[in-house]
Amino acid sequence: MDDDRRKKLRFRAWRRGFREIDLILGRFADARLADLDEAGLDAFEALMHAPDNPAYDWITGQAPPPPEHDNALLAELRAFASQSAPSPLAGEGKEGGRAARLDAEPLSDRPPPPTPSPQGGGEAQTPEGQNRPWR
Repeated sequence: MDDDRRKKLRFRAWRRGFREIDLILGRFADARLADLDEAGLDAFEALMHAPDNPAYDWITGQAPPPPEHDNALLAELRAFASQSAPSPLAGEGKEGGRAARLDAEPLSDRPPPPTPSPQGGGEAQTPEGQNRPWR
């Protein structure tokens, strides 16, 4: 019975509704669900029934949880989220997100795309000031 319950909870943890909470709860379920006792499973299941946005705010500390969710499991989940779950935009490493990665390396050595010519007529002006047909 407990194995089936844990499988269902793990499945639901990865499919909450938006990516940020999926990553936190799914990773927590993968790492710690097997170690939870009956009371911990009950608390985790109760959190699965809470709406996504308020639950995310409780986990990240942006809002205080209601008394029924303010328990040892939520404290453990908060600690887990702050230590091990990188930002959804951070890729695999903990340093920087998508913007930091794009700023770190140039995308290519090509010149920027041409800007439309102020004269119109289907031509574009290159950065060097030459006109060429617009494609």
